[in-house]
Amino acid sequence: MSPTKNTINNTSVGNERFKVSTMLTKQHFTLFVQQQITSHHDYPFTIQADKRQIAGVLLTLSVVVTFFPLADISSLIGPNDTTPTEGIPLSALIGGLCIILMGITGIFTGYLALVHDHANKYLTGFLLLSIQTGYIPLVTDMTNVGKIARSGSGFIPEVLSPTPSQVQFVGAMGILGILCFGVCFLGSVAFMAFSLYAYQAQKPGHRASGYYRGRLAFYCILITLAGIAQLMLGSFVIHDFGNGPMEPVVNVAMFTVTFPEISVFVGLVYLLNGLYGLARALRFIDAKSHDHSFQVGIALQYFCTLVLMILVQVAYLPGNTMAAAAPGRACFTLGAHLLPAFLEYKMRSTPEILPLDYYGLGGEDDVAEDEDVETGDNRTDTSA
Repeated sequence: MSPTKNTINNTSVGNERFKVSTMLTKQHFTLFVQQQITSHHDYPFTIQADKRQIAGVLLTLSVVVTFFPLADISSLIGPNDTTPTEGIPLSALIGGLCIILMGITGIFTGYLALVHDHANKYLTGFLLLSIQTGYIPLVTDMTNVGKIARSGSGFIPEVLSPTPSQVQFVGAMGILGILCFGVCFLGSVAFMAFSLYAYQAQKPGHRASGYYRGRLAFYCILITLAGIAQLMLGSFVIHDFGNGPMEPVVNVAMFTVTFPEISVFVGLVYLLNGLYGLARALRFIDAKSHDHSFQVGIALQYFCTLVLMILVQVAYLPGNTMAAAAPGRACFTLGAHLLPAFLEYKMRSTPEILPLDYYGLGGEDDVAEDEDVETGDNRTDTSA
């Protein structure tokens, strides 16, 4: 055989070997990628995805929190000794400033974690402390509404000749609304901050499906109560003062009743969504992983809140009487929608029982410790 033929044969064998090697390499790479996608053992992907998911929601909520009290603070601060120095107005001013501090801190915390993947648990810890001051304006608002209700004069225009009991009923619905929306407002930021802190401290805990299920049930109860407050308030106005449009209007807390029929409708939407979410959380209705019906219901509810509860009810008032209140109410009600939707999604997408290394934090020691507990094997250290 000539040298030329030997060279050609060697080249052919080399090409075949290269092709086989390339095919094996591609197969190994494909298998590796599939394992990374389908396995919960890949710590960076699992925990990083959750951290950035939480950071994104925290950033969104913090922007809303920062904008919420601006109109009220602007109206309280003024020249020539008009800035309040005592009583409920001073408490409202301090509470509003605390809310802004909480929002700005949340913006920095969420942005750093989302964009720069920067974990600073001390900054997150300060955010958690600032969130506790958010209850100052919440308690202040409820106290102010209760004070007006006890006086027997307020909320209902004098031309309608309201009785003290009617004023007190309207005040009670206002307090219930402040409580429900306020707890959702602060709770949404607190939940994200606590979750982010746990991830940053490398202690995500046992956040299985049941963890989100219980919290979803709690916030769905608040949604249901908020719906009952609006439904009862609208029904009360229709029964005692007639159908809309009301001139002048009944107004308490975040509820402006220009058209009581709208209040009844929006209240029913809240009530049905809250009960539906509660039924899913308590397993009365099976929530499949691909069933997004609750998410759709929450989106519809927030649409009704923005368009009907806020824009229509407020925009109908003459002379832009309460136009400045509309943005604040849109911000104040967001937590009652975003957090339940988030919790319901996590409830459906997270396993009921997490593997020990679901977040990549469980090692051989954890597995051995679990086996000791299950078998009752009490080991002793004999190294001494």
